[in-house]
Amino acid sequence: FSFLPQPWPIGDPTMRLKAGPRRIENDELVVRFDANGNITSVTTQDEDPLEFIQPGELANVLHLLDDKPLFWDAWDTDVYSQETAKPILRAESVRVVEKGPVRVAIEVVKKFGDSTVRQRISLGPTPGIRFDTWVDWHETNKMLKVAFPLNVHTDQASFDIQFGHVKRPTHRNTGWDLARFEVCAQKWADLSEGGHGAALINQGKYGHDVLGNVLRLSLLKSPKAPDPVCDMGEHRFTYVLYPHFDGVTSGRVVAASYAVNAKPWVVPVEPKTAEAKQLPPFVRVNSRNLVVESVKRAEDRDALVVRLYECHQARGRAVLEVAGGARRAHLANLEEVPTGDPLEITNGSVVFEYKPFEIITLLIEA
Repeated sequence: FSFLPQPWPIGDPTMRLKAGPRRIENDELVVRFDANGNITSVTTQDEDPLEFIQPGELANVLHLLDDKPLFWDAWDTDVYSQETAKPILRAESVRVVEKGPVRVAIEVVKKFGDSTVRQRISLGPTPGIRFDTWVDWHETNKMLKVAFPLNVHTDQASFDIQFGHVKRPTHRNTGWDLARFEVCAQKWADLSEGGHGAALINQGKYGHDVLGNVLRLSLLKSPKAPDPVCDMGEHRFTYVLYPHFDGVTSGRVVAASYAVNAKPWVVPVEPKTAEAKQLPPFVRVNSRNLVVESVKRAEDRDALVVRLYECHQARGRAVLEVAGGARRAHLANLEEVPTGDPLEITNGSVVFEYKPFEIITLLIEA
């Protein structure tokens, strides 16, 4: 499926990749590290490079917090725990582990308490900077977070939710602000100012907090009630720092988050016929504001159901192309019942209008 007019390029064979003990880079970004594998700088490759990390600060720093909520040990976390954060700065080892044509990476190993973290930090097919993480977790009433102090000035952060996103303050000026110290988001959280920003994309870690220009992601928790061995042992997870220009809309944050979360499909082909077997997208929409979220057969009729949503809080008019062309199309509700008059069909494509954060279900007869 092509959910945006320009899908994310994966595995560009012309990209130049370099790796050293204190630096990895590609055509777009240079990532620098200190002797312990903490990120000191993320800059563009321009003649006048743009810095995405707050100068003088370290990024991708693990924070270990005391986590002893007053109630519901396994489900709550209290704001006072954030005052106990201790950075884990020293590494057991830092070494280059990948230096190939597709990806470059360094591996950082850190130990604290009874736990070990092994992290592979890479540049390659994934948009932005990828952090593949393995943790052997054996702590008691602790929470593990990772912090990114960004070179961004804004009073609001954006957080991905189901079929849209919400904004939360980056300050705690009022009791209402303080009560929202931990924010649940799905695929990404973003801090942006007028010209640039950075998103923290995850594959299954949904707790975030932001204060000023520091964006953190909650990684692990170790409650002792009702299960005394809850979450003990090995964990594997991935998150990505995605620097971008402009804001969420122009910075293609939503497209990058889908690229990070979409598993690749590997299709064996004969080298001589590979080009001939390339097919156009089964479904494609011409607006960057719309995401094709799901495609399925209708439950009770011979038709195709395409569900989209508007992701940038915008409105407009869009054209949806379907392989083989569409003969008739209707808007439908979530139960796939047609609503209203048939939609306009132009050269086999469906023409329809959309509104901010609207969920759209199309019932299409091919």
